[in-house]
Amino acid sequence: MGVKLTELFNYGHIDTSSSPFLLLLLIFYLPIGYVLLILRFTILLILLVIILTTPSSFARKVTQYVLPMCFKVNVKGYISSYAENPIIACNHTGPFDVFPFLHLFSFDVLIDKGFFETSRLASSFTKIVGALPISREKKQKIDSNQDRPLMTTPKERCDNGADKNKEDKGEDKQEKMKEEGLAEVRTTIIAHLEASHRPLLFFPEGWDTNAKKGLLLYQKFLFSLGKPIVPVALQARVPYLPLNCSMLGTSVAKETIWLMFYPIVIFDLEFFPPQEKLARETDIEFAKRVQTMTAKAINIEATDFSYRDALSLRHHLLSHPKE
Repeated sequence: MGVKLTELFNYGHIDTSSSPFLLLLLIFYLPIGYVLLILRFTILLILLVIILTTPSSFARKVTQYVLPMCFKVNVKGYISSYAENPIIACNHTGPFDVFPFLHLFSFDVLIDKGFFETSRLASSFTKIVGALPISREKKQKIDSNQDRPLMTTPKERCDNGADKNKEDKGEDKQEKMKEEGLAEVRTTIIAHLEASHRPLLFFPEGWDTNAKKGLLLYQKFLFSLGKPIVPVALQARVPYLPLNCSMLGTSVAKETIWLMFYPIVIFDLEFFPPQEKLARETDIEFAKRVQTMTAKAINIEATDFSYRDALSLRHHLLSHPKE
């Protein structure tokens, strides 16, 4: 029997299914966690001031010294140099997945433009990481009166054939806008890869999971650019305590507070050799092969659930919190 969608996510930061001993240990840890939270939050505020007021090279070095207060990174299979700057495809476990890579090399990260523009914390830290914000669909204001004209007469309301034609035209227009948006994104990414001397990191699941049962389906878009892909398998864990590193439906601000509270978060990274699309292999098959390779390294399943399924589940849980 396959993995269920609901098994791919954490629904709380405290793992209540843990043994009574571990839950008791968490109770004893609480005062220590609160002290760490206050100290780390103070250091974080100082770090933000440094990031905002100093050159990016200096801010990056300071950040590399500060991060070990929250993270420990274990690396396997990393190659310090590649034939060309690759695209790095990593599974997604939480909002802080970019930081383990800072220990290894400079890079740019592909980030959703909407998230980049609305999250001040994210936009601040992208000064030390390097961000390539993209949006797949062109933003365009459409006059609703032109798109959906009001029908005031019975004759207009019963003219189903005309309505169907208008709907078809509307769908064709949306599809055309989507294709144009994807073409713009493709041009932007290729131009960036040719101009930059740094690898491009992206998370093809499009949503973070707990990486305990399965991975979301890898989106095919960046696998269609004709560039080498370096798969990376990532796991994040809080040692010794019954705590989860992320939670479905939370925010970056809340996750930051929990990060300050944890004793430490351990990231396990496993790099694989660069992969290229095989002869007669489609973009979807290439993405699925990399997803399967990554899931196998973590000993979990490469599911066919997409980020849209995760988004629907999140919306359902937010609208039905008691279920």
